Amino acid sequence: MAHALKLVKIEKGTLVSLTDNGEKMAAAIAKSDDTLKEEVSFLRDVAPNMTDALMKRVWRLEDLL
Repeated sequence: MAHALKLVKIEKGTLVSLTDNGEKMAAAIAKSDDTLKEEVSFLRDVAPNMTDALMKRVWRLEDLL
């Protein structure tokens, strides 16, 4: 049987957030000098501008252009 990492939780079908394990993992990735460097940069740029409406469009794979 596989062991789930349980990094995110989904509530009410639309609310997505990091669990305590997810926050620890994210902090470890952010501290690393070379692991996922481009992804960390992207998330630092995008995360402050992410809204619920935009996240729903991303979740639904809607055209964002």
